Amino acid sequence: MKIGILTFHNAINPGAYAQAFALMNIIKNFVHEVEIINYIRPTATFLYLLNIFLNKNPTGVFLRAKRHLKYRTCQKRFNLNPKNFVISSMKLKTDKYDVVIVGSDCVWSYQRLLMGPGRIFFGIGLHPEKKLLYYAASCTANIDDIPPNFVIDGLKKFSTISVRDKNSKDIVKKYVGVDAEIVLDPTFLFDFSGYEILPKAKDYLLVYAVDQLNDSQIKQIKNFAMQKNIQLIAIHHKLKWCDKNVIAVDPFEWMGYFKNATYVVTTTFHGTIFSIKYNTNFCVVDNSRIHNKTQTILSELNLQNRVISNNNSIENIFNNKIDYNMVNSKLNFLKNKSLNFLKMALKEK
Repeated sequence: MKIGILTFHNAINPGAYAQAFALMNIIKNFVHEVEIINYIRPTATFLYLLNIFLNKNPTGVFLRAKRHLKYRTCQKRFNLNPKNFVISSMKLKTDKYDVVIVGSDCVWSYQRLLMGPGRIFFGIGLHPEKKLLYYAASCTANIDDIPPNFVIDGLKKFSTISVRDKNSKDIVKKYVGVDAEIVLDPTFLFDFSGYEILPKAKDYLLVYAVDQLNDSQIKQIKNFAMQKNIQLIAIHHKLKWCDKNVIAVDPFEWMGYFKNATYVVTTTFHGTIFSIKYNTNFCVVDNSRIHNKTQTILSELNLQNRVISNNNSIENIFNNKIDYNMVNSKLNFLKNKSLNFLKMALKEK
């Protein structure tokens, strides 16, 4: 069986890269022929390049450019078709695939005009006679935000819909009438052992923060690191208050820093996932961008107490050790369930 994956494979984002790499290899392990459909929205590509130069500091420009090139090198690991990316769905030849999988990641971010997925992620422009399925799709909108008609009509074209969070499940049920399956993000299902590039640094608190932290949170993090006499390392995004900033990393170097970390503070979905994956003592700074995405997996694994709040300080969270025997037991059950779901979805006519 020949399978095409349509996802955000070209993003300069470690989580986006990791989920695409994981799903491609999972399907390859099922003994299927698999390709990443090399479609890229031109607006997204332009904004990634623009981001390099939105820094008045020449060193910052250099580090972002270096990171960009590292990602482009890593993207050569993908089995891409066509080899040169296309920006028009009209030029895609998806009729050669038996199945097209859309996902994972926020492929339903239809309200984001510039960085959103585009109509092709809702089946528009894909071969109409081919089987379409969603794996671990996610929506950044809220349930009261009525989707455009092309989204509702597009979702109805898919024979199988699975999502990675309850908010996305509720949206599909309300507006499409389909009871979508909740599955794990592909990064949970794939073993990255041997791919991670471990840093020389040891005994540190890693901060992966895409969103702004407030003064109280920064103070708590700095005080905790001082108490433990450990280094504060910011990864991928610069934070002036950290001891060290590691900006020019590729996705596998990023994973290595997570794997070696003693503690992690993150404001992201995949930062949360990789902390759990590597059995790290972590806490999450909640925000509107990730709330709907993280609350499902944290609830499933009984880790809701890892979220920072006025009543739950960073020190309290870190001092409350995680029972990873229990977490891993639940996670293994969910992994098997998700893998079996994907296998069955590919078999169904």
